[in-house]
Amino acid sequence: MAKEMFISHYRKSMVERKYLESLKFNYVDSDVDTSLEFRELTERYETVLAQLPVTQREVFLMSRNEEMKYSEIAERLNIGVKAVEKRMTQALATLRKSLNG
Repeated sequence: MAKEMFISHYRKSMVERKYLESLKFNYVDSDVDTSLEFRELTERYETVLAQLPVTQREVFLMSRNEEMKYSEIAERLNIGVKAVEKRMTQALATLRKSLNG
């Protein structure tokens, strides 16, 4: 029984090893392309962010940059948490639409 377990384990490890060896990783060093794409994305992000209504931009920046919770944002702006959620949802939808489209 021990012999059969050893053989079974050996076969499984051989299958694993062959699979791992068969994987080919295509890594292309494209720092120039990546940095250019990043700069373009950053410019589009900043443009869209600047075009957001002040209420949405304010909530978005507090949440993302200052890492505030919705309840903290609501308290600072003297609005309800639901209002913060709605503004954030609208801001994210606008950003997604503009940056993905």
